[in-house]
Amino acid sequence: MCRVNPEDPTAPDHLSHWTEEQGFHGVRLSPSVGIDGDWFKGPLMPPIFSRAESLGVPMLILTKPERLVDLVPLLERHPDLDVVIDHMADCPPDEPNKLQLLLDLAKFPRVYVKISHTWSISKMGYPWNDTHEQVKKYIILSVEDVSCGGQIGRSV
Repeated sequence: MCRVNPEDPTAPDHLSHWTEEQGFHGVRLSPSVGIDGDWFKGPLMPPIFSRAESLGVPMLILTKPERLVDLVPLLERHPDLDVVIDHMADCPPDEPNKLQLLLDLAKFPRVYVKISHTWSISKMGYPWNDTHEQVKKYIILSVEDVSCGGQIGRSV
């Protein structure tokens, strides 16, 4: 995974450089929640998503659940782009409304969720029992949705 400066209008060209000339196989963006990450809903995102889609490289998104609502319009405009949500968007196990934001992405067949980071979101020690039900929801949704072509919940 390479990174590009998402606030640079030439970021799509940088993505082409990193993938076509340097051999990278995807791009990672990390929009924070709040004003510092509002670039993610700005006019520079569609060109980056379009370029990744045309290059056939996946987009890895490292963010929190609150930012997932801003991802939906981009997913709708770029249906042939594989998008991976890193670390399950760090959805807290005790906030089902935030988990639902992630689970709602199951309607997009090219969205994947990397099941990881359970130690970080847990409020318990190993083996992080408070995260087990959440992971099961991803897996159950994945099994149900894979038959319909979706991928959410699959470990990448």
